Amino acid sequence: MKINNNIQALNSYRNLYQNQMQTSKNLEKLSSGLRINRAADDAAGLAISEKMRSQIRGLKQAERNALDGISLMQTSEGAMQEVHTMLQRMRELAVQASNDTNTEYDREQIQKEIDQLKLEIDSISEKTEFNTRRLLDGSSAVLSVVDRNSVETNLVGSPRVTDARIDSGNYSLAVHDVTMSYDVKQPFAGLGQTGANDIQFVDPGKPGQALGEYTIEIREFTGENARVTVKGPDGLPIVENQVINAGEGAGWAEVGGLNINAGNITGSGTVKIQIEATLNASVEKEGITTFVNREFTTRNGVFNHSGIEFKVNSDVQSSYIVNTEEDTNNHTISATSTHNVPTYAELLADLGVNPDTANVVRNAGIDEDGNPIFVNVNLADKVVGEPIRINGTWNNIDVVDNVPLNEFSKVSRTEFSVTNNSLAFQIGPNTNQNVMIDIPKMDTVELGIEDLNVLTNENANNAIFVLDQAINKISEARSKLGATQNRMEHTINNLQVTHENLTAAESRIRDADMALEMTEFTRNNILNQSATAMLAQANQLPQGVLQLLQ
Repeated sequence: MKINNNIQALNSYRNLYQNQMQTSKNLEKLSSGLRINRAADDAAGLAISEKMRSQIRGLKQAERNALDGISLMQTSEGAMQEVHTMLQRMRELAVQASNDTNTEYDREQIQKEIDQLKLEIDSISEKTEFNTRRLLDGSSAVLSVVDRNSVETNLVGSPRVTDARIDSGNYSLAVHDVTMSYDVKQPFAGLGQTGANDIQFVDPGKPGQALGEYTIEIREFTGENARVTVKGPDGLPIVENQVINAGEGAGWAEVGGLNINAGNITGSGTVKIQIEATLNASVEKEGITTFVNREFTTRNGVFNHSGIEFKVNSDVQSSYIVNTEEDTNNHTISATSTHNVPTYAELLADLGVNPDTANVVRNAGIDEDGNPIFVNVNLADKVVGEPIRINGTWNNIDVVDNVPLNEFSKVSRTEFSVTNNSLAFQIGPNTNQNVMIDIPKMDTVELGIEDLNVLTNENANNAIFVLDQAINKISEARSKLGATQNRMEHTINNLQVTHENLTAAESRIRDADMALEMTEFTRNNILNQSATAMLAQANQLPQGVLQLLQ
């Protein structure tokens, strides 16, 4: 018998402690209703359920977002409905004014009502708001052009934007009056009697660099020919090509197609190059030569003039292409650009070359069928002069819906970005789960009725057509908003179903089974009472030693 260590009492105490801990956990779960109250309850289950909780709360907020979006669209559509009503009334008045039973005075009275309706349309466009956000002033249109700072480079310039907002729809891009020229700083002197051979046209390809000095060299004289080289700022050759005999000719040819790829901007067309020869030349029917492939560089894109392309977020390249065979049978175009490219003979004539020995530059131009033109040139055995500078101009680029970008200078660059101003409705719990909706501007200028008048029979008839177009535009915008509202309603239904099922899954992990916990609590409570009684009995066992002392 031992009295220092009562093992039975220790065992009873350990079981009593464990039962009390389990009873405490049962009480915590029953009072909170959760199976997991701390990470120790179920570490893996806690991590999974917390992720589900973030999705559940995000889904609920996305549902509210969708409802707010519907309210915003209903506000916009309601304002458009009122504009619709006013346009219908204006059309009714235009039909009335078209009748010659009306006197000049009658039409003036009709015009007064039309003018007031136009003022109200502008007022609605300017003042319609949702949560202080204006809806019909064009600030929620698809695209806008943002001007940046100017930097020096080749063949680029500063855009002048008359209206920076671009509404949704399909647009085309037209480029007009593109010219490439060689500006000579000083005429060359000391020219003799010799022809030139081996002229090639390559470009060192450095878009985005400041314009530098270009130099011309004439060497390798053999009595009838010489080698002419135009070098760029880095000393690499810019102009080198061959020379043969030929006669006179000039003309037009279509070079490539116009491809536009910039978000919602699409279009197509062809490019024409006009070549004029000032010296004797003749035509040999062997394909065409593309002389110019200069590019317009912006922060996020490139214009390419040989088969014009307009791209956004693309790498910038620059090169000259020589002796490229192209299909010249494309005659139907939706956008046309004209390149006025001087022949090499014109370039050399500008350098002060006096004609004597007749040689020709191969592929100096192209005729109307797309064939090369061979042009006579005369060079000297000695040239003294200043370097030449290669410059270019770009006049009047019409971009989307008659928004012109003008005033391109010879040695400057303007960077601009195209941004999407559409409204984004976050309709999901995760990033980029949104619906984009653009609300076009709805003032009289955008609708084309700012100068509408019915003061004459002719004007009244024209007004009917203009109002029909404006009504169609409003109808299209309202239809798009209505379709988006229907879509959002289905989105809400889907969010509710997803929220319901994800909540059920999270509940199975996190929530306590109250019946099971009550059973466990009852069991552990009984064990607590039993362990307490047994501990009392175990503490009495060492008292048996006292019997030995009697």
